[in-house]
Amino acid sequence: SDVQEVLSAAYLLSLVRQVARGMEFLASKRIVHRDLAARNILLLSKQQVKIADLGLSRDAYEEGLYRKTTGGRLPVRWMAVESLSHFTYTPMSDVWSFGVLMWEVMTLGAVPYPGVNNHEVLQYLLEGNRLNRPSDCAQDVYDIMASCWNSNPISRPCFGQIIQSMDSIMEESLDYFHFD
Repeated sequence: SDVQEVLSAAYLLSLVRQVARGMEFLASKRIVHRDLAARNILLLSKQQVKIADLGLSRDAYEEGLYRKTTGGRLPVRWMAVESLSHFTYTPMSDVWSFGVLMWEVMTLGAVPYPGVNNHEVLQYLLEGNRLNRPSDCAQDVYDIMASCWNSNPISRPCFGQIIQSMDSIMEESLDYFHFD
C-alpha cells in the first residue's frame, strides 16, 4: 500500500539521518572517516544506528585536508572524485560517500555503479556520470544524494544542511498523512 511504502521510505530516511548526525559530530571534531559505506553502519536496534570502522579515519589537519600517500585497498565506489584523483580527503569527501551510502540504503543494498569496473569508476565520474535515482526513491530524497556528488567539494552540502533537508522531507511526509 501507499502508506507502507511511505513509512518504509520514512524509516530508511530516519536511519540515514542518524548517520548524517553522527557524521556531523565527527566533522565537528575534525575527523574524516574515509570509508563511509553501508557495510560500516551497525544497526543496534530497529531505531538506532552507529557508525563503525573508523580504522581509516584521520584528523583533518591542515585546513581540513588529509592526503593519503601510501598504497592499499581503497573503497573506490564510495570515494569522491578528488579522493580518487588526488588522494585528498576532507569532510566534503565524506559527504560524497554519504550520498553513496544513502543510495545503498534506498536500493536496499545494491552495489554502486553496477556494470562499471572498479578501475573505470574515476573516468565514469569525470565524464559527469552519477548513480541513477533508485526506483521507489522520491525525487526530493534523490536530490539530497545528487547534491552530495557535486564535482566541486565546496558546492556540496555540509552534514548540517543534509539533516535540515531530511527534516523538511520527513515533516512533509508526516503532514501528508496527517499524523499527530
